[in-house]
Amino acid sequence: MLGSKKIYDICIIGAGASGLSAAIAAKRSRPEASVILVEEKDRVGQKILVTGNGRCNLSNRNMDVSHYGGEADRFSWLIESKEAEEEYFSSLSLLTYEDQEGRQYPYSNQASSVLNALLRKIESLDIETACNCKMTSIKKEDDGYCVVYEQGYLKARSVIIAVGSPAGKYKFDIQPLLKSSGDKVMPFRPALVPVYVSQDVRQMKGVRIKANVRLSLNNKSIAEERGEIQVGDGYLSGICIMNLSRFINSEKGYELHVDIAPDFSDTEIDNYLSGIISENIHLSELLSGLVPKRVGEELLRSCCDGIFKRTSDTLTEEERNTIKNRIHDWVFSVRSLGPVNMAQIAVGGVCGLNSKTLESAVNEGLFYCGEVVNIDGECGGYNLHWAWVSGIQAGKSAIEYLNTKQGTDS
Repeated sequence: MLGSKKIYDICIIGAGASGLSAAIAAKRSRPEASVILVEEKDRVGQKILVTGNGRCNLSNRNMDVSHYGGEADRFSWLIESKEAEEEYFSSLSLLTYEDQEGRQYPYSNQASSVLNALLRKIESLDIETACNCKMTSIKKEDDGYCVVYEQGYLKARSVIIAVGSPAGKYKFDIQPLLKSSGDKVMPFRPALVPVYVSQDVRQMKGVRIKANVRLSLNNKSIAEERGEIQVGDGYLSGICIMNLSRFINSEKGYELHVDIAPDFSDTEIDNYLSGIISENIHLSELLSGLVPKRVGEELLRSCCDGIFKRTSDTLTEEERNTIKNRIHDWVFSVRSLGPVNMAQIAVGGVCGLNSKTLESAVNEGLFYCGEVVNIDGECGGYNLHWAWVSGIQAGKSAIEYLNTKQGTDS
């Protein structure tokens, strides 16, 4: 019971994907260990239910460190350890499949299947859970840690912090807890989030565009993605945009360069324009054979005056060249990232951990896993993969620490 004199072997703060995995791994490594999961929400694993649009994109066949940022290079051995993850799902009696792009899902296509499998294992391993506990700080003591929450405290010989990041709708303020740990924390910022642009895109709201998108800062290219853009109320979204959002910080000068016809050469576009201009159509219809009409109208409006009153035979050579160039390089100035409650993850987190054990750089017996660590991945199952493998490793490392500590004390 929380607040009692009992000292747990391991307290895991945060009962999401990584925290649940840490608890299971710890208990499997040492069945007699007393393990407790504490969660600030009213039930465990809630965020799992909304991942992958409710389908739970578990991982990805194309797993390597190039899909990650932050301090991922230091943990490449762990990130690329697919076999351990596959054995983990199998041990949970969870059947999975891969789509054509290598994304791994539960065979049921239901995130609830994943959470139910985890909860079954938590119960069968006799792992304690405590919900509605908002942790505020941890204090190092001679015999372990005192973990303080709003209504009281508990004590544990080892602690694993798996609180995630500020991203999403249901996060409490994790900063006081992280500050009390003493480890270095890179500031969090939203990632895998829509990008608001300076141009008025409201006329294209709801439209989807196949495109190649390049991100630049002060005319220097940073990253490039190809996929489907979704246009919202003042922002651009879609997987390709959200992946690029990981590279955008508070600096000014970011631009998104959108190629709405990436499969066609300049010559092919020129031939297309020549053919349709010769039909002497209304100018607003000029690109209707290439992109959705509202997208074509918006691009043309940015190149020519009075497009709804003119016919194609009135195009000047300069306007025609502007249109041709803009089809392959339609530039949108980045105004801001979407708010943190729209973000799937956050960039930033705890730095300098032991690259083999995920142990704190300043406190022995304190470990971290999941999104709270300064590692971020692309869309496509990469962030959940990190949650599974880092949680498993943190759980094992905590048990190894206790075993070593017990041997030293005896």
